[in-house]
Amino acid sequence: MQAEADIYDPLEGNYKTRIKIDTPIPIKFNVHYKGSIPVKTMAEINDTTALVLPHLPKMPLKLQVPLEFNLPFDMVIPVNTTLRFAYEGPIMLGFDQNTLTRLNTVLHTQTPLNHTMQVPLLTSFNVRVYPEPKPLGMVLDTHLHQPIHQLQISRNGN
Repeated sequence: MQAEADIYDPLEGNYKTRIKIDTPIPIKFNVHYKGSIPVKTMAEINDTTALVLPHLPKMPLKLQVPLEFNLPFDMVIPVNTTLRFAYEGPIMLGFDQNTLTRLNTVLHTQTPLNHTMQVPLLTSFNVRVYPEPKPLGMVLDTHLHQPIHQLQISRNGN
């Protein structure tokens, strides 16, 4: 039996479910950093005595002077990398939409027609059955809209 139907189903509410995800996430952005860096260093000075005492004769002078200061800077740093995102656990999913599902499947069935069946009918539908000594091939051709208004079963032309 071939069954094809469109099923419209409203999906609303919050649903608790579990998720397992392990995926790389590319990130690309700029970081604007403004601050200062503390600097402690020694400066080598190669000059003459005229640097310190200009009225003395010039003689070579070699000194190491300690320097300690904060170096201010303002910098934009580009970030372009990939982060690994891994999570396994519960999450809440929220939905407020109508979903359309196309149902197209083949159901291989065989129903003996010499049995008594009691089936509650929830809606009306037309049925034509042409029994044969072998199992019937049937095509269910309908468009189902919730609630179901009509169900039609017809004999397969093959």
